[in-house]
This record gives sequence, structure tokens and C-alpha cells, in this order.
Amino acid sequence: YESKADGNRYTNWQDNIAPTKEEVESYLKKKKYEWKWGADDSLTYWAVYPSVVPHAQTGERCWFNQIHAHHKTFYTTHPHFEGNPVAEERWPVHCTYGDGSEIEPDVLSHLRKTVWDHSVTHSPVSGDLLVCDNYLSLHGRMSFPDDCERKVYVIAAYA
Repeated sequence: YESKADGNRYTNWQDNIAPTKEEVESYLKKKKYEWKWGADDSLTYWAVYPSVVPHAQTGERCWFNQIHAHHKTFYTTHPHFEGNPVAEERWPVHCTYGDGSEIEPDVLSHLRKTVWDHSVTHSPVSGDLLVCDNYLSLHGRMSFPDDCERKVYVIAAYA
């Protein structure tokens, strides 16, 4: 994350995690992340997670990650960065294999194609309620029209 400043192209750590470095570090410690602060007050943090985890209730093996959306190539064509790229290590998010090696383009392409091929869409209307088990389905959304007001209410229940 960049530090809060005019001209940021993405979110900053102050608004997205916590307003002070002490609070950010406390949060990262609780989540068991590693991190480093940049000379420009930027924040880089990371952790190694398995790509498949057991479902919390059934134990079923579930593909549970966002490799398809959290690889730096998701941003290389993003409008906020088009014609104005960042240094290689400064993309908003990035993921690699657990050993730090890069995910091959053909593997990433296969993952993205698989996600897209298994996507189901729903056009909600006022009053709809959507209940989603995030272990069994990736959650996501398409963009909203510029003239559409987006209202999202979230209730989370944990067993």
C-alpha cells in the first residue's frame, strides 16, 4: 500500500487497514503477516496460504484463494495504471507460489479461464437477498454502471 497522499492510484494503508503504523502493525501481527515499511512510508505485507483448504463445516477440500484476481497482471491493464505503470514490486497486490517463485502465465491463464467458465451471474433487483458460502463459491462482481448507486449490507455468521 502507498501512504495516504494526493495522486494515489490505489488505496492507502491509512484508510484500508488503520490510521497509524502502530495500529497497522498490531493488526498484521494478529493476522500473522510479515511486513516491511518503505522509505516513502509505503507498506508491503505478505503471508503464505494454502490454495486448497477444508470447508469449515464439511471438511470438503475447497479451492479458497484469489490467485486469479490478486496476481499483478490483473492490474497491468487496469485503467488506473494504463500508461502510468508502477515499479515491478509496487503493484497493489501480487501472489506467487509459496516458495516465492512466479506463477507461470499458462497456469494463471488456466486458473482464470476455469473461474470464468464456472461463473454464474445474477442480476439483483430491489429486495433480493443473496446468501453465499464463500468456501464453496468464489465471490465477486462485475462493475456497476456509473449512474447506479451501490448499496451493500453484510452480515457474517461464524460457527
